[in-house]
Amino acid sequence: VCNGGFTPSEESSACTQCHSSCLTCSAADENSCTACAEGTHFLGVTSGQTGKCVSCGDASGSTWKGVANCAKCTKPIDQNTPAVCTECADSYYLKTATGATPPSCVGASECGKGLFPTTVSNIKTCISCSTTANGGITDCAECSLLPSASRSSTVLVTCTKCGSDKYLKTAADGTTTCVEKTACKDGFFPVDDSSKGNKCVSCGDETGVTDASNAKWNGVANCAKCTQPSAAGTAKCEECASGYTLDSQANTCASSSANRSGLSTGAIAGISVAAVVVVGGLVGFLCWWFVCRGKA
Repeated sequence: VCNGGFTPSEESSACTQCHSSCLTCSAADENSCTACAEGTHFLGVTSGQTGKCVSCGDASGSTWKGVANCAKCTKPIDQNTPAVCTECADSYYLKTATGATPPSCVGASECGKGLFPTTVSNIKTCISCSTTANGGITDCAECSLLPSASRSSTVLVTCTKCGSDKYLKTAADGTTTCVEKTACKDGFFPVDDSSKGNKCVSCGDETGVTDASNAKWNGVANCAKCTQPSAAGTAKCEECASGYTLDSQANTCASSSANRSGLSTGAIAGISVAAVVVVGGLVGFLCWWFVCRGKA
């Protein structure tokens, strides 16, 4: 009896080592494997037969093939379908598609719309933007991965489009959430756009958003509270942020350091210096005049 990885030689009583791809075998060639390394290879034959051990990452075969860049897998149900990948090779992420499409291994940038790359239970995986348990945001349909320095312990992404008729709301610190339309208040107003995604626009966002019909909706710089425009355009500011004064006619928020005449503190300082120079010159001239006359 030979130990595992060896088989009795047909020419002598000695044990011959199995092919390097086999775990156990009936002969020394690569097509005589009876078992393969569990997890990383599978036996490319129907049950009870001997055959070749196929690597989970070998997608080159016409039958019994693996998945490109796959490290671990389960055997396919038949020779006409690829193996089911359960873990990808280094630098690749496991992407599980819906329907009959089998899992694939892709680069981090190839997870696709609605997914983001992360590591779950030591396995690199493409995760849905709405999966909060793994760093997503509730009701988020599309997202992008935050820079590592900006990630919290619970949120790894910034949402770029919400689903389920929710509205994308971006806080002052850049944090994004998907909320009901009624939550677009207290410094925000709602913009409906089923194509590019509904949004809560900040009253202070002068850049605003452009909807699917190419209409622009925007706030007023340094505005804290506003009234939503009835049509595309600029919101009507009702209250400015701290340190700014509302000009309701111009619909602007000016710095409170500007005086009532509209001159800034810098302009006033310049005028003051000029006045001091003029007065000083006049006093000097008068002193000279009277001194000269006194001598005369």
